Amino acid sequence: MQLEYMLLIIIMLIIIPIVAISSNDTAFYIITSIIVTIFSLKSFYNNFFGISEEEMDEEDIEFLEEVESQINLDLYKLGKGFQTIKSLIVILFYIYCAFYLHHFWLKALSTFVIVHWIYTLINNLKKSFNDYSKENVSFLKRLYMLLINIFALLIITFSAYSKFFQS
Repeated sequence: MQLEYMLLIIIMLIIIPIVAISSNDTAFYIITSIIVTIFSLKSFYNNFFGISEEEMDEEDIEFLEEVESQINLDLYKLGKGFQTIKSLIVILFYIYCAFYLHHFWLKALSTFVIVHWIYTLINNLKKSFNDYSKENVSFLKRLYMLLINIFALLIITFSAYSKFFQS
């Protein structure tokens, strides 16, 4: 029972700031652009050097199953929900950025990145628990992710310039 209250407190610590940030578009833009930039740079670094995420050990899986049984909460569905919310916020952010882009090629890049995130959202919703095993990623997939991250950084840079330095 105490773990359920702790989970509720954690969710409230996440939901309340998101609602507060959403009420001010400049704060939403600044905070979201910093977060998306950090994750894009991390993904760029990992794909450029071929670093893959570590797989979960058997002990970690057993621990998660034990916690899941104690609090009567499906952690996989909770994680899937957070992934869905993250994808929706990132899609909203790139749509917001598209309003500040003045050149056609930047809007085309923005559309490309938005379509990528919609594809990611659909794939995350279709995956089952057993599909999350990490396998070797092909060179083309890594190249594709490098391009997506470069496009994302370009979109953030040019939209920030248009939003804050051009009136």
